[in-house]
Amino acid sequence: MALKRGFMLVIGLLLTAGCFQIEMHDVSSEPKYSRLIGEHIRLREHVWATAITSDQDYAKSVDYIVLVPGVGFTGPEVISRSRIAPGAEYEIVRVLSGAPIAASRVAYVVQRVGAASDGDVPIRIKVPGDLEGQNLGLDRATFEAIERP
Repeated sequence: MALKRGFMLVIGLLLTAGCFQIEMHDVSSEPKYSRLIGEHIRLREHVWATAITSDQDYAKSVDYIVLVPGVGFTGPEVISRSRIAPGAEYEIVRVLSGAPIAASRVAYVVQRVGAASDGDVPIRIKVPGDLEGQNLGLDRATFEAIERP
């Protein structure tokens, strides 16, 4: 009975783990990540620029924007969404890392090349793959790492 209760507790924790914001820390100066600063990324398909608030009362202040492929997502934390066309180019300016329960999570903070700044609102791209692998750890269908000259 105790084993079953413990198992159910673990399952419950894992199911709710995705419901919480993970605190991300700037790791740009660490050797593993510093080489990524200045790298350029081009969109290969449409993405959603989704403005997010971290406010628990879901205030309309935007804390960051995340570039999301496909249909994106909605929820009370989403302030707005706009579609970005393929071909848009971004430069990595910082690398963030957080540690949820099971594994490390990494996101690039980028700024659009050749476009006006979005002010103080950082733009993030979540990195699902291996940073040491090809394409800077990004999904090849959505993002293309651009070779440096």
